[in-house]
Amino acid sequence: MARHTVFLALAGAVTLLVGGPIAVPMLFGHKFAGAVAPMLWLLPGLVMMALYQILTRNFTSRGKQEINIVAAVLALGLNVGLNVVLIPRWGIVGAAIANDLSYSTAALVLLVAFVKGSGYSVREATMLSRSEVRALAQRVLGLGRDALAHARR
Repeated sequence: MARHTVFLALAGAVTLLVGGPIAVPMLFGHKFAGAVAPMLWLLPGLVMMALYQILTRNFTSRGKQEINIVAAVLALGLNVGLNVVLIPRWGIVGAAIANDLSYSTAALVLLVAFVKGSGYSVREATMLSRSEVRALAQRVLGLGRDALAHARR
């Protein structure tokens, strides 16, 4: 599940990276163009938070909530400290960077604990294999063909 979640989060982040700078002003007006930079800075944290969410569910379901607590407390402390330092210097972009670093730290703490306890490598835990990517692409293409066939009826 973690591999699929990371893949989908990366796909969403790349979509926002490419389309966000165009879509935000188009959808919300040029007054919101200033939201683009922090949005882009938040993208790495988005991917790491997706991994964090999946791994916390894993540890919770196995009765190992203490791992989640350690990661969350560490992330909270880091987030508060970084916000105190970065927001006065860089404003909302500083807050985005603080979130990236704290989300990433929490996710990495959980990932290390998961890898140690599961026997999986980091790669096996977080990256789809080529065959999984191929199967996913075939499913998506199949859904597209089905939707086109249904639309033609």
